[in-house]
Amino acid sequence: MRKTATILSLFAASCAFAAFTESETDFNGVNGWTISGSGSASDLGAQDTTALLLDNATIDFDSTDGLVIKVGSGAMFQYANYSIGINGDVVLNFKSGSTASLSASKGIATSYDGGRYGGNLTINVEKGYLGKLDVPVFGCTSNGNSIPASLTLNLHSAYALDKTRIYVGKQATINMSADQSIKWDVRDSSTKGIFRLNITDGASLFVVAGEYGVNTTSGSSVMLMGDDLMDGYIYFVSSMVSSFDNDAKTITLRGMKDGVENLHTVSFVDKNGNEITGENYPNLEIGKTTIDGVEYVYATVAAIPEPATWAAIFGAIALGLAVYRRRK
Repeated sequence: MRKTATILSLFAASCAFAAFTESETDFNGVNGWTISGSGSASDLGAQDTTALLLDNATIDFDSTDGLVIKVGSGAMFQYANYSIGINGDVVLNFKSGSTASLSASKGIATSYDGGRYGGNLTINVEKGYLGKLDVPVFGCTSNGNSIPASLTLNLHSAYALDKTRIYVGKQATINMSADQSIKWDVRDSSTKGIFRLNITDGASLFVVAGEYGVNTTSGSSVMLMGDDLMDGYIYFVSSMVSSFDNDAKTITLRGMKDGVENLHTVSFVDKNGNEITGENYPNLEIGKTTIDGVEYVYATVAAIPEPATWAAIFGAIALGLAVYRRRK
């Protein structure tokens, strides 16, 4: 049940913030707020509430006064596990130079109402963003009865994700040009999840832990979305890796469930969904390395010159040969 706020409001000013509209909402006995419309986070101001539903909203975190929108442990969304729920199309823009922050103690779900209905969440974090995206987990779900849900993260500031749990499934996409750190969360054992990933500018994705609800026969794929697969690295901390196969281009992760170790095999596909193997993509390398005293299993792609680059290389070689012959 939703009821329009009159005088008292956890979001301070009035029932309309610039282009925003908000309503006090009873989420199955937990008091919270629904926000829709578009505008700056400054129009909402520094806030502390229990549960928040973003309903077709666009919010620009563009202020320099250090404001924080804080959403506590109401945890009413996606099977009552998350602080913030999403309906419709929601865009959160974290601007360069801004110190405005978002904190959701129980994370953000791309659904609401028990996970039966959802929306599309896009988060843009610009290079030079100075605030904090304090979200311990992003949950992304959709089912046959729901509006399709999706999560798209465009991350250009280092560690916008800091040990953040990400649901590995067909609805999640990360585009990143700066280092990030995540926990690998696989919950669906009935289908093979696809995690869409585009790494550019030599950035590194550090997978520091895993959480599993899978059986021993399940697996997932990383869909490498770049034209040359990826310009960067994926690192899995070795403690969560059971084995890897550079020839087959697979990494097998280990996880415990109900006291039993479960093995989960991660394979790779290109942006067209074609399986990456040693035959068709020999330049994808999987191996072991140590960074700052921590052992990792990594996947990376050596840079392959573009056709124009090859032409320049061959041209330079031909020119060098011609000069050499003249001198002789």
